[in-house]
Amino acid sequence: MLKKILIVDDTEVNRELLKETLRTAQGSYQITEAADGKTALEMIARERPDIVLLDVQMPDMDGFEVCQRMKMDSETQAIPVILITAFTSIEDKVKGFSVGAVDFVTKPITPEEVVARVKAHLKTKDAENARLEVDRLRTLKNIVVTYNHNMNQPLMVVYTCLTILENKLKNDPVSLGKVKSIKTELDKIKEILKQIKMLGSVKEAEYVGDTGMIEINR
Repeated sequence: MLKKILIVDDTEVNRELLKETLRTAQGSYQITEAADGKTALEMIARERPDIVLLDVQMPDMDGFEVCQRMKMDSETQAIPVILITAFTSIEDKVKGFSVGAVDFVTKPITPEEVVARVKAHLKTKDAENARLEVDRLRTLKNIVVTYNHNMNQPLMVVYTCLTILENKLKNDPVSLGKVKSIKTELDKIKEILKQIKMLGSVKEAEYVGDTGMIEINR
């Protein structure tokens, strides 16, 4: 799946330079662009890019404010933001990190630096997504195992009681038929539980970033 990159800059030539830099990089990206902060926030909410390259100096709404608004929204706060800026002071960098940016690229940009930083933060985001998926699957597994146990125990008690009844009702064909019919239905439920139990067959390997960590048999 193509990684989605949103470039936000009020100057067209800057957007074109970043697009060309990413197009010639090793790897394929789906690149979109916005010329102002308001449009950028609308696109981020709608398209959920994997990373945002965000110019700091823009009219009406600067990059610091765009980033801050992104991080205040639970739906977009996990999207990494790299600020593109001509500012080099420590105060500006501290402000950028305080509003949630993950990195800075200083103008005039160096294409190799832009590509390296984008790849590094996309990889970090993938690793974090994988870790969250491991946690989600582990929770699912625990729920499945618990509910399967809670359902299986009383079912086996009922099944045992019916088996005893079968032995006692050998001379009562009508009642014996009813017991057998109930056992048939219980067999169906046991098979369903068996299938559910297989959902708990989750193999967890040591967490190693973006490599395969989870295998689900069903």
